[in-house]
Parts: sequence; C-alpha cells; structure tokens
Amino acid sequence: MKSFLSTRAGGAFFCGSNRTVVYHKDNIEFILRYDSPNGKTWGYAHLYMLFGEEDTVVLFINWQEYLKHLVQINDKVHFFKMMARPCPKFTSISLNKRDDGIVRINLPKADADGFAIILKDKEYETIDPLTLPFRQEIEDNALKLLDFSLDVYKELLQHAPLKNWKDRLMDLWD
Repeated sequence: MKSFLSTRAGGAFFCGSNRTVVYHKDNIEFILRYDSPNGKTWGYAHLYMLFGEEDTVVLFINWQEYLKHLVQINDKVHFFKMMARPCPKFTSISLNKRDDGIVRINLPKADADGFAIILKDKEYETIDPLTLPFRQEIEDNALKLLDFSLDVYKELLQHAPLKNWKDRLMDLWD
C-alpha cells in the first residue's frame, strides 16, 4: 500500500483526466493527480477502498510511519495542548474527536496507519465491487477524506511547533 503522497502515479490516466482507479487483489486504489497553476504535475495522492464485512467499505489514506511517532510521546496531554491551537485538525484526528465520520485507524496486516471513513450500506452486499468506485457516495466521501488529509498535511507543514514534525512530512512522499 503506497503512502498518501507520491511523485509517481502508479497508474495510467484516461484522456487527460486527473483521476484514475487501479484494481488490486485486496483493494481498489484511487489516484488523483495534482497540477500547479502553470499546468505542471507536482504530485499524486493515493486513497484506498478496502472491503470489510459484506456491507462495509473502508476508504483509507496511508500516513505510513508518520502517525506511529505518537506512541513515543510520554506526556500526551501536554503535547496535544501544545498542538491544539496551531494544528486543530491534526489534534482532533489524533484523539479521534471528530464528528464528520473521519477516524484514525491502524491496519496491522498492511502495516499501515492513517485516516479513514467507514461506510455501511446493505446495498454494498449486492453491488459488483468493480462498480463501487463510481458510486456518488463513495466518490464524495473519498474526496472529503482526501481534502481532510491535505488540510492536515498543510496544517503540519505551515504551523507545527516542532521542527521534526515538519521534517517528517517528507517521509510521506513515495
């Protein structure tokens, strides 16, 4: 499973589209291309759709090792008080105190840690998995999760009070 951001697409884009879908054995990968205002591609974002129980789909963005550093912090109360003002989205997701359906989860089998939206719908049991990426609620939630992850990335890049937290953001790039 690729990291959230990369300099390589890992898939082909049809007719100039800025998105593509890649089907893997265990998941479906959404790849979005981001261009600068002058039209040059600066990077790609990767989001995965995983299948839980028959009626559950998990949209997941892999932050790899970045979030695992949180377990090394001894005084978490002090740390999150310090981070709350400059990085409120990062703090809220790290403490799982959000009401928009976005949570932080760890996937031990994939050795992945990141942000997710878990969707449940009885219709998912009968729908062909190949068509799921094209359902409106899947696309809307995938974009919501991606926007949130980019916001957290920018928040940490611009406002993290600790230099090593900014420096570690480079590890998110594949």
